[in-house]
Parts: sequence; structure tokens; C-alpha cells
Amino acid sequence: QSVNILNRNIETLEKITAGFALLPQTAAYLEGTDDDYMQTLLTESLLNELKINLFLLTDSQDNIRFATLFDAKTFKKADIPPGLLAEIKNSNLLDNIIYPLEASGIIILEDNPYMMVKKPVISPAISRSAPSGAVITAKKIDSEVVAAMSSDIFKSVEILSIKSIAEDDFLAESLSGLEPGNDFIFEYNGSKEVSAHTVLKDISSNPALVLSVTSPRTIFIESRNNIYTFFFVLVFTGIISCLTIFLIMEKFILSRIVTLSKKTEEIGKTKDLLKSVPFRGRDEVANLAVSINRMLRNLKINELDILKNEKRFKDLVELLPEMVIETDSNLNITFANEPFYKVLGYSKNDINAGLNINQILNPNDFKKNSENISILDKGLKTQSSEYIAIRNDKTTLPILISSVALFNDSGILNGYRILIVDITDRKKEEEKLRELEDRWEFALEGSGDGVWDWNFKTNEVFYSRKLKEILGFEEHEFKNNLSEIIQRIHREDLKNMTENVNRHLRDETPFYTAEYRIMKKDGTYIWALDRGKIIRRDKGGRPVRMIGTLTDMTIRKNLEEEIKILAYRDPLTNLPNRLVFNDRIEFIMANSKRHKRKFALMIIDIDKFKKINDTYGHDIGDKLILLVGTTIKNQLRKSDTIARFGGDEFLLILPDIKDKADAEKIAEKIIGCFKGKIVIDSIKIFVTLSLGISVYPDDGESVSVLLKNADMALYGVKNSGRNNYKFYKPKKIEDLI
Repeated sequence: QSVNILNRNIETLEKITAGFALLPQTAAYLEGTDDDYMQTLLTESLLNELKINLFLLTDSQDNIRFATLFDAKTFKKADIPPGLLAEIKNSNLLDNIIYPLEASGIIILEDNPYMMVKKPVISPAISRSAPSGAVITAKKIDSEVVAAMSSDIFKSVEILSIKSIAEDDFLAESLSGLEPGNDFIFEYNGSKEVSAHTVLKDISSNPALVLSVTSPRTIFIESRNNIYTFFFVLVFTGIISCLTIFLIMEKFILSRIVTLSKKTEEIGKTKDLLKSVPFRGRDEVANLAVSINRMLRNLKINELDILKNEKRFKDLVELLPEMVIETDSNLNITFANEPFYKVLGYSKNDINAGLNINQILNPNDFKKNSENISILDKGLKTQSSEYIAIRNDKTTLPILISSVALFNDSGILNGYRILIVDITDRKKEEEKLRELEDRWEFALEGSGDGVWDWNFKTNEVFYSRKLKEILGFEEHEFKNNLSEIIQRIHREDLKNMTENVNRHLRDETPFYTAEYRIMKKDGTYIWALDRGKIIRRDKGGRPVRMIGTLTDMTIRKNLEEEIKILAYRDPLTNLPNRLVFNDRIEFIMANSKRHKRKFALMIIDIDKFKKINDTYGHDIGDKLILLVGTTIKNQLRKSDTIARFGGDEFLLILPDIKDKADAEKIAEKIIGCFKGKIVIDSIKIFVTLSLGISVYPDDGESVSVLLKNADMALYGVKNSGRNNYKFYKPKKIEDLI
């Protein structure tokens, strides 16, 4: 009843939380369109009426957007203390992977139990939109809640934390074997009252609380008093009746009973169960004689049945493939079945001559067996143990022994019955299995991969030593929790990883794989390749166990990045190369054509670069090219593109210009950067640039035409003295003539 009352409280809280989650204003608040709504709605009178102590709103990124705490004693709202807020975040309650958007149950915060409900907030504007976030409400399980439960069931109710019962040895030991929420134990508090205890699970299915109900033993006390009264009357009546019966028996029956006793004693001495006791009359004594004769016949029948059962037992023992022996209290073998003789090579003559158990066991094993015998002598059971047996020809074999002590009717030890199993084949299989395990472990360690094993029932994850080593942890520093990995995955990669996991859990993919960045112990990130597969599901198709590997692919990622840079960047200046330039100009040309805009194309050449290179060497020449490329890039807009075409030649794309004047300003700025001498490695060099410019679509509507015309303009600059820029200008007919 108490558990049901607690569950009804949680159901009531679920309805309240669902009401908040379905309000359009709640979704509007989370989406940033109604910032004042929650402050005006959650009044202190409303929180008191709804009995809510904790109210939180989280957005779709698991961030807390609104949080308030209501003190039922002062009837005042307050901000959630930093310690409580930190514990809420550390509990993974906000994490939609660990706790889905819809969850309810008990949660422990700052050693205080709360009834907690989490509901998703769906925007009514878009019927199939993703949740805007979640509503989280909690009600503290305080003395008022417990008092209400006590009042409902008319019994004393108490709710304790698991930690608080650690000092109660009886409760701690008794509750340790209970299945939370299903089993309970009784504790008798003397003759006047009794207590029942059960374990309550928290929202993570871990034991969290102990629910105790104490009830007076009213029926027991009344029954005990009635029994005392009845016993007193019965004893008094019995004494009177016995005195009366004794007098009657002594006068009329005792002599006949004495005769009957003597006849029965004679049969007992001769053990002849075929004899019978003579009787006369039809009174109780005669009936007793008839009963004794019937008992004698039954005993004879039972004797025959025992002989048959003994024979049947011996036949079954002989048919067993296992060895069966019996010994006396001194461990001398008194019986052995045929497999014993066949496997160990002994004979019945050896047993008749006095074969002791210590002669068929390795001396060290016999010493261990002697320790087990002391346990058997006390009437206690022992576990089956492995030993080394010695055959008659002194060869050995591994065996498994199970023993039981034999006592007579007086409780005196008679000997032992022992079952012996030849485990030679099993040992060989175990050795093969160990070899396979060693190979498997070597293969994993050799591959450099870490291994994880996820148990969905307990939500525990086993992590191999190699996996912990990859992340920089020692064996004891890494807990078997899913959060150990989840909390270290880069936030930008977490969504993709969880989506891949969920697709595999829904059986949409044959296996799970994901690449993500994960933080090591020292705070640095590495790239990891995570792969896994569900290896077992229950009858309902729900996953039970999943195994996978984690590979450090940082080196491969770095190589891919370097290859990408080499493919798309000039190795000297790190500027885009011809390939990137071609993709960029095609995109800009298509965009300009669609929106009817202009863009300029510039070809820039370092004047007399060959002479500089020959005079000062290639090293100075390379540094000059790097300096020129960096200087030009710093003069450009973010939308502009500069690329190196090789040698001392650079190409510029200036998108979205209104007319030639825009391109002319950029050209003048670039030329102006190289008016004086520049210094490279203490060498002063006078550097000038020549620029040729063509404009789309005035000077061409294809890349090849624009490049050709810009090159012609550059040629004109070179011929007219360099250190200048020129726009492409088509030649007139009279110039051609």
C-alpha cells in the first residue's frame, strides 16, 4: 500500500508536469519568444498548491533555461543553490542519452530523496517538430509526505536512504539480496510490533531508499493470551482425566497390557516379523493387539521394500559413468562401483585388504581434503573440489570430488559417501579455451584497439586495459559507467555519435560506427573510431548486450588533413592553389550570372623576380614570394580570393564589384604596399608588382577568356615600364591595320 501511495504521488506529479509541457507558452519561452511567461506563471501560491519543490526548463541542447526552488516551510521561491544545481548536472538528469526526454521516478539530490518527472516540450506551431526541450519537476519526499502515507494506511511509515542503514547490520545484510521494489523482509521488534522493509529504486534503477512500515502485533498478542488460558484449562482438565483413567486402567486394563508388552518384547528379540501377538475380546486392548500385528506385517513388507531399494540403488550406482565410493569414519573404502575399478585400476581385493582414501589422492590434495572433512563432520555442506587422483599403476588424472557425511540414528558419524568425476576431457577443453583467450587477447592488444562491453540490464560498461591506456588512464582510474565515455566526447560530435548508436539499437543498421573527438586525461583531444554490434537481444527484441572497439585514429586524421592541405593549398605560401581557384571562380561566375553582378580577375607578377632569385638565391626568393602573398592577402576583403599559380604569379578574384573603380582601389592598395625597399634576412630589396585586370562580363564570359584578357593587360604593363596596373582593353581596328 505504501509503495502504491508513493507511485500515485509520482503519477500526480506526471500529470502536473505534462500540463506544463503541453502549454504553448512553455514552448514559446524555450524558443525565446516569451521571456516573462515562466516568472509570471510560477507564483508561490501555485507552487504551494501543486506541492512542487523544484522546477526546471531545459532546451534541446540540455542547457537549463529556467530553474526555481520552492521552500514549503517559508512559502517562498528562491534560486537553486549552486551545490544542488551542480549535483543535478552531475547526475546526468539533463542528458537525453542517459535519461530520455520522458522519465519519472525517485532521484537522490544532496542526500535528499525527490519524486522527479521529466516531460518533453513540443511546440504546437509545428505538429511534427522536434522537442523544444523538457520540463523537470520534483517534489521532496519529506516528513509531510511520509506522515500522509502513515495516515492513509494507519501504520507508521519511515523512508530512509541506503547510506543511513549501513550501520544496521541486520538491515544492511538482509536488504542486500532484495530485488528493488519486488521483495521485502520482516523484522520482529519484540512481541508487540513487527516491521517490514523493502528497497525502492531510483530513476537509474539503482537501490536508493528503504521503505519501512511498522505495525502492532494485535492478533498475535490476543492469540497468545487465549493460548495461555486454553493451555491452563487443558492442563488442569488433563490432570483430572489422567488420574481417573489411571485408576480404571490399573484395575481393568493394566494386567492385559503387561501381557501384551511381554509378547511384543519377545518378537523384538527374535526379530521374527512373521509372528503375531495373541489377543482376546473386542476392547481397546484387543484393538491395540490387532494394530501391533498389522504393524508387524507392514514392517515385514517395508523390510522387503528396503532390500529391493538397496538392490535398485546398487544397480543405479553401477550404471553411473561417475565413480562412487563409500568409506568408514577412518576414510577406509568400504564400497566402490565398477567405474572406480575400471578408471583407477584397483580391485575388490585392494578394498578388502584396506584401501584408504589417502592412497588414491595426491598428498597435498589429501591434506586439502582433510580440511573439507572437518566441515562435513559438523553436518555442513562443502563445494565440489578438484584433486589429482593416483591410479594403481601410479599414473595420475584430474578428478572432481563431491562428498557427504553419513550419520546413524544417534547422530554418530558412520562414514562418507563420495562422488568422483574424471575431468580429464574438461581440463583439455579448458586448456584449449585458455589458448583461444590468450590468442584473442594478443590479437586485440596487438591491434592497438580498446574493447568495451555494454550490459543494457545493469547499464554497466566493461572497458579493457588498452582502451583506458588510449585515453591516458590507469586501470583503477576509469569507472565501468557509460558516462565515462559520453562526458569526454566533444560536444560537436556527440549528436552524430548518439544518432548512429540509436539507429543500430533500432536495428536500422547491421553495426554501429562513429568517428569523434574524445578528451584524454590530460585534457587534449584525440580522434577515435568507435565500432560496435549488438550480440544478444531478449525475446522482445530489446538489446541486452553490445560489444565494440575503440581505435585511436589521430595519426590518420592528421595525415588526411595534411593530404587535404597538399591537395588544395600551395605548400610555400599556404594560399589556395590552381584547383581551389578554378572551383572558386566557377562558383562566383555562376552566382554573378544569376544575380547579374560583376567581378574582377587580377593577375599579379613580381617584377624582375628571376634576377632577384639569381642574385640572392632561391631561399630569399621563396621568402619574397611568401611575403608578397601574405601582404596581398592582408589587403583583401573576406569575400576575395587569392591563389598562387606557381613561380612569382598570383591570381585574385574580387566578387560583387559595382564597376572598375572598385577593382582599381584594390590594385592601388596592393601596389602601394611595395613602394619602398623591403628587408629579408638583413638584405634590402626593391620590389615592384605588375597587375593585369579583366572584368566579368565586360571582358569575357568564360574563365579562359578572362584569364587570357587579364594576361594581355599584364603584358601591357610589362611593356610600359612595370610597377603599375592595367585593365584589359580590346585593340581597335586601326591599331591592327
